[in-house]
Amino acid sequence: MDETKLKKILENALVPLKSDIQGIKEELASVKDVQQNQILPSVVHTESVLTSYADAYKMNKKNIERLDDRVTTLEEENGIAPLPELVIHR
Repeated sequence: MDETKLKKILENALVPLKSDIQGIKEELASVKDVQQNQILPSVVHTESVLTSYADAYKMNKKNIERLDDRVTTLEEENGIAPLPELVIHR
């Protein structure tokens, strides 16, 4: 078998694969479009909301600890024993 016949046979065999690859590329492009235009913005928004909640949590935790220190000092100085359910656990 000479080289030109072999190339022609290979080209004919690759035609269906090339069309399948083209279809896959088109589907991939649509998936990328959905990812970029629909999923990514919502993920970025969710991340920013979670970051703001985390910041608020840290600030509230610090304020609660400061207030607990003040209340604990007052309770100890005045001999007050708080109920167990009112004690702040750290």
